[in-house]
Amino acid sequence: MIYLYSSSKPIVNLKVAEKFIDAGADIILVPAVGFYYGIREERIREIVEYVHSKGKLVMSAIGTS
Repeated sequence: MIYLYSSSKPIVNLKVAEKFIDAGADIILVPAVGFYYGIREERIREIVEYVHSKGKLVMSAIGTS
């Protein structure tokens, strides 16, 4: 997931990652651990394990413009 937060609730989660994969994404970008409030290793691990189980890749990064 990808997990991004708006105030205290996630806007991107496993369901969204699944939709991206179903739409043809090969790589799911997730925020680096600690970059956004509430982004913890456990949450990113959950997304990584799911995405890998679908044979896809995950890229973790610090948001830049």
